[in-house]
Formats: sequence, structure tokens, C-alpha cells
Amino acid sequence: MSQVQQTAVGRCWAGFGLTVTVTKCDATRASLRLAGELDAASAPLLAACLEHHLDTGHRFVRANFAGLGFIDTAGLESVSDAHQAFLDRRGTLILTGLNARTRRLVHIVGLDTVLLIAADIDAAAPVA
Repeated sequence: MSQVQQTAVGRCWAGFGLTVTVTKCDATRASLRLAGELDAASAPLLAACLEHHLDTGHRFVRANFAGLGFIDTAGLESVSDAHQAFLDRRGTLILTGLNARTRRLVHIVGLDTVLLIAADIDAAAPVA
């Protein structure tokens, strides 16, 4: 089975109030949609999902945060750790769809100068 088949469009990771759905993918890129809450309980789920994408060759991932109703510093820490893992493998993790509260939290903790954040969903490079 190829890596693309292993991470098929529509595949979900779900638990602890968070759902991560693959909306697009090809050999090296994937787009994800997050819904629910990203906090200390659900952060390991997102970390496992992103690690899976790296392990299957998806070094360029776009994560749409528009469906998140809540995110805390533990959730942001997992995103920051994932961002570094993508950079270590010469990839990128681009965040899109951040609401005003999430953008403010990212700024307060100083990650606005670290993370790659697209102004909106369409501003990030499309995944074929």
C-alpha cells in the first residue's frame, strides 16, 4: 500500500474533544482541518497525527484551525513542537483559519514570530 493510500483524504484522528480530518493530500503535501478543542488532553492526538504525516512523507502540511472553538497554551506548545519537527525534516507546517482569540494567544506567548501563519485559508499555497 502506498503512503498516499495510508493517509487518504477523509481519514480522521479523533478523541478528547478534537477531530483532525485530512482534506487533501499527495505524495509530499497534506491539508488538515481541525475541529473542537486543542488543549492538554487533545494535544497528543494532534502530535501523533502530524508525526504520522511526517513519517509518511508529507513534509508540507497546512492545518486549518477555523473549526477550533478553544486552544490553550498546551495546544500551542504541541503546535510549536510540530513546527520544529517539520523544519528539522526540511518541511513546513502552515496554520490557517486562526480566529482573533487564537491569534491573540499566539501573539501573547510569542509564537507569532515563530510559527508560519497564513492570513487566511486561501493565502496558503494550495495542495493539489
